[in-house]
Amino acid sequence: MAAEVVKLDKLDRKLLLALDLHARDTLTGLAKRIGSSKQAVDYKLKRLERLGVINGYVALVNTPALGYFYCRLLVTLEGATADVVKEITTYCRSDSRVFWLFEMQGSFDLLVGIWTKSIDEFRTFVEQFMSRFGSYVKRRSENIATRVIHFQNRYITGQVGSEEFNLRQTAAAVVIDDTDKKILRLLSEDARMPLVDLANKLGISAVAIAARIRKLEQKKVVGGYRPNIDHSRLGYGYYKIFLNLSVASAENLKAVKAYLSQQPLVLYLIEGVGFPADMDFEMVAQSPLELDDFMRKLRAAFPGIIADYSALLFTTTLKVRYLPF
Repeated sequence: MAAEVVKLDKLDRKLLLALDLHARDTLTGLAKRIGSSKQAVDYKLKRLERLGVINGYVALVNTPALGYFYCRLLVTLEGATADVVKEITTYCRSDSRVFWLFEMQGSFDLLVGIWTKSIDEFRTFVEQFMSRFGSYVKRRSENIATRVIHFQNRYITGQVGSEEFNLRQTAAAVVIDDTDKKILRLLSEDARMPLVDLANKLGISAVAIAARIRKLEQKKVVGGYRPNIDHSRLGYGYYKIFLNLSVASAENLKAVKAYLSQQPLVLYLIEGVGFPADMDFEMVAQSPLELDDFMRKLRAAFPGIIADYSALLFTTTLKVRYLPF
């Protein structure tokens, strides 16, 4: 039975948007962002957490800047019983290289996100997976994401503009030490963890930790901090859209991406190589009808350019671990 949709007032919506990319702000800082009081922000925050709208806070780490490749394996299963599916997902969850694992409805059943240090390592992962479960794989797609644009959760307020975080490789890999890695691990588990708690866990001063965090931000290793929002608690389904263009020219791709970047329902634009379609983006919708309306408007905005699309519904999040270390 689906959980009851949580009703939000104007202040709730403003707070959720303010938290997005700025979740590490103090209560006073958040209050200034939304024009409210520290006490009201504290009350609202605790309520949203208690109701399951917010399930923790994470640091947005630009892992490719540290020398890692963002690889994806999409799989369509055939003849797999519930026990086999459980075996497959357990296998993927136990692999430290897997950082995202989702069950989906649509043309693919599973999406496995993998951090690797080389393309050869990704190939080895796929070979090992297929060696063990290949008899149940009807179709698969192996690809590499070269850029993932994170938009704020604008659908909550309906605003068009958005701050962005770009996950992508840099010209040269950024080198960080073990202390930086420990800080990133802790911030990936709880981005709102106070400096004093970080200091107690790591055994170094809060001042030193604050300086290291600023440096990680300046080097664009950390691009912000955001809440984990359960979109379903707000009445939305979460979709991945594979979009094909009739002519996938650089000009057409740029125009469609520019359009999508201004749509409040769009959460991510993903670029890369080896994708099963010309474009890949993720969005929310309150119903299949709203999704259909969105795609109709997209077709109308680009007559003769949009060829076809397939929509996949994310049904279960089985693993989220933003770091490879």
